[in-house]
Amino acid sequence: MTQMAPPPLRPESSIDPSIPIDQRPLCGHDVETLRSRFGLDRISMAAAMGVTTNRYAELASKSTALDADQEILLRLYLNNPGPAPWTQWTPRQAFERFYGDLLASFEDDSDKQEAARMMLYRRLTALFGRSYSRAYRWIENNDGYGTVMKIILAKIQCEKDPEFTLLAAAETTMRNRGGGSIQTQFPLPDNKTIQTSGPGRPRKKRTPRILGN
Repeated sequence: MTQMAPPPLRPESSIDPSIPIDQRPLCGHDVETLRSRFGLDRISMAAAMGVTTNRYAELASKSTALDADQEILLRLYLNNPGPAPWTQWTPRQAFERFYGDLLASFEDDSDKQEAARMMLYRRLTALFGRSYSRAYRWIENNDGYGTVMKIILAKIQCEKDPEFTLLAAAETTMRNRGGGSIQTQFPLPDNKTIQTSGPGRPRKKRTPRILGN
């Protein structure tokens, strides 16, 4: 029997902690449970999550869902409990690592390459639980992203397949919030999925390039 997708998450909704964590959003109460599992004190757990100790205490007291990017980060820790390194990729470096070769494969058709770039912008921002409007600041300017995303960028660079690992965490997070599948909504571009014209497609001459020298 096909499992029905959960309804869209309402921000004020309390999360039932009796449901397994792979089948529901993570909530504030999970933070203390995970801290105990990881063997951290509250100061260290706050630092691992990229929040102040006061903010940590506030989050841990709530039964509502964490922000999507916070949940994605915690799911990365669940997959690999080790600490994030001090250094991290920039969003542009992550984009190039994930998709640079794929984007270059369309270099013989500039219209397809620009359409592919827009698809990959959407996919990348979805992987971090954010909207497409962030893409230009993130990727072209390496600007506009906060501490939680910096830790995610540090955490994934240690993985053998960073994009796959991040996708797995983001897919679980979005699916349990009723957001659907990132793979379905934001597929990798190919000759079947690329659209070079139509509503929402930016004009080629107005699209800045980010790869190359």
